[in-house]
Amino acid sequence: MFFPRYCALCNRALIRAERITCLHCWRRLPWNRELHHIPIAMDQLFWGRCKIEACTYLLTMSKRGTTRKLIHQLKYRGVKEIGFYLGEHMGRRLTHYRPFNDADAIVPVPMSMKKRAERGYNQAEVIAEGLSSAMKIPLESKWLLRLSQQGTQTNRGRIDRWLNASSDYVCMEFPTSIQRILLVDDVVTTGATIEACVQAIRRVREIEIIVVCLALPVRR
Repeated sequence: MFFPRYCALCNRALIRAERITCLHCWRRLPWNRELHHIPIAMDQLFWGRCKIEACTYLLTMSKRGTTRKLIHQLKYRGVKEIGFYLGEHMGRRLTHYRPFNDADAIVPVPMSMKKRAERGYNQAEVIAEGLSSAMKIPLESKWLLRLSQQGTQTNRGRIDRWLNASSDYVCMEFPTSIQRILLVDDVVTTGATIEACVQAIRRVREIEIIVVCLALPVRR
């Protein structure tokens, strides 16, 4: 009553049943309607670079579209609820499908301690928390660490992204009972960050890795 919530996209006041966006904007979001199928456009990013068992994304993201606006608010405006709620929504959809629901742990792509201190949270971890809540799969946010972070990846090209990320990640020892993990990020653009994370994990042990992200950029 005293602090009304507003749609993250159109700024209308939300009613009790609505979260982050109004129902009108929610229906117009560019959803991946076949979430449980491996998307070729995303899978191709990793061909010949690193082995993953499966991958998927929740929303497509264009240069000036609604998904980009949501991601911007999640990353730079402190609206953590966007990440948790969309992660939870994705988790409810994936919980019925293999191999996604067969994972032993959910691991978010980490950020450096300095970057996390500046932002106050890791948006990939917030998304992973939503997934974990919906899928009832343990969240393990301390297994994978980022040692340094040389600026943002946003405006870098493919080669620069790979060079920037290739040696930044380290994976801690984890239980031998873990055979499959969900690796979670907010946006997968060139695949360089995921590739670096997969290599770090496999330096510890060869396990099955499934990649899940909130948004996949598309050219329009």
